[in-house]
Amino acid sequence: MRNYEECLTPAWETSTHDVVINNICNSLGYKRICLSVDYCYAVNDIVASVLILLFKIPKILVLSLKNDIRSLRLFDINIGRGINEYVITNSKDARFNFNFFGYKTILKSIIFYVRIKNKMKQKKVGFVLGGDEAYLEFSIAAQLAEIYNIPSTFLKGYAPLKACSYKKNLMNSLPLYENYPTLFEELKNKEDLINKTTDILEKRVNGDRSSLQYMPKYIKLKEYNESYLSSVWIFLHDFYDSPGIYGGNIFASHCDWLEYTVKYLNRYGVKIVIKRHPNERPLNVEIIEKYKKRFKTSVIWCEEDISIDQIKNLECKGIVTVYGTVIVEGTYAGIPVVAAGRSPYSGFDVCYMASDIKEYNKYLNLIGIGEKLQIKSKEVALKAECANRFLDVSDSNANIPYDDIDKNFWEYCGLGIYHENNYKRKETFLRNKNVKECVEKYLKTINIASVLNIEKYAYSVYWDGK
Repeated sequence: MRNYEECLTPAWETSTHDVVINNICNSLGYKRICLSVDYCYAVNDIVASVLILLFKIPKILVLSLKNDIRSLRLFDINIGRGINEYVITNSKDARFNFNFFGYKTILKSIIFYVRIKNKMKQKKVGFVLGGDEAYLEFSIAAQLAEIYNIPSTFLKGYAPLKACSYKKNLMNSLPLYENYPTLFEELKNKEDLINKTTDILEKRVNGDRSSLQYMPKYIKLKEYNESYLSSVWIFLHDFYDSPGIYGGNIFASHCDWLEYTVKYLNRYGVKIVIKRHPNERPLNVEIIEKYKKRFKTSVIWCEEDISIDQIKNLECKGIVTVYGTVIVEGTYAGIPVVAAGRSPYSGFDVCYMASDIKEYNKYLNLIGIGEKLQIKSKEVALKAECANRFLDVSDSNANIPYDDIDKNFWEYCGLGIYHENNYKRKETFLRNKNVKECVEKYLKTINIASVLNIEKYAYSVYWDGK
């Protein structure tokens, strides 16, 4: 009997994720099926996948000329973006390459597509409970769930945990930020929220990052470095962070973005300062060292922690980012900002967000060698940050341990000194058996599915007559 009792979930065996996912599946009565492209494959699946790969070789070769896999499609879904994100996370150089590992990942994604599509056609899967839809397996599962009318929910967040709906056009489950201006104007307590946001941004531009949970504390410089004067500042992202997390990016990787931007500005003799990400992971350091050798004489590296206010006082010509919080911070401080991708602030006219490479070039010209870019409105920057911080447009949320744990729960688990860097926190708690026991105990009487408004559907609604 076809009863749609299986729930596809992440294959994460951690102290927090695993407990939360089991809680949801158990409370809804689903059999948990872990998604992984690393399990043993059936011979039929492998044969079918190899044939599909051979059929796709001409298209892959065309994409290799552009050195960008992101537009690769497999019949009715896009697999290129998930492949790109997977390889970036698992490679040494944080970018997709058309090499053995690249082709192996393409084949792996095709096998996964074949397996999950066959499973969904059997009408056994009743729900998809996703993690980050940028991951290879969930990028594919989310799109197939749309095609086969299978409900899905994606769990997001540091604190609180949020249940979000998938948006096929953007290939993510993050909010439609373009709707934020309208939603913001409908808020009844706008003035109070703007006052709170003003206090937050005032602190942030002066180096106080306490409003950003994942950021370490700021260490103020005692002296300005005169070599930074009259420069264009490139604010780096962690190279292993998802370049397509917000559903739009001109560049396939943060490495591609940095190399292109430096090369373009160098061509016109623009003075460049590169500021490292304050929350970069250890793997990032190896790539930084590589770029220090590559850009030995063409850029200035800012190794110190420096506030936006200090950067402004150094007669900064402008800031370049992909989707960082510096978009609102720079604009609030009175510095023009150029962005190469969609961000949580995309609904507001708060920066110069390029939609393609031609427009990006135009903004780089203006910020570096042409007439100065006009500074965007400080008031709009306030609204953008306020909307991003206080508008809750997720399906629901819960204040429980998941991607991160707060200081109170950290102390509850007896983990000692609370690390400011969230990567160090994860190293401590994600594989900790004591933490897992604490989370299980803490969540024992909590029905997370109910808190997040995740329901078990009557499948006749989806399958009757199909």
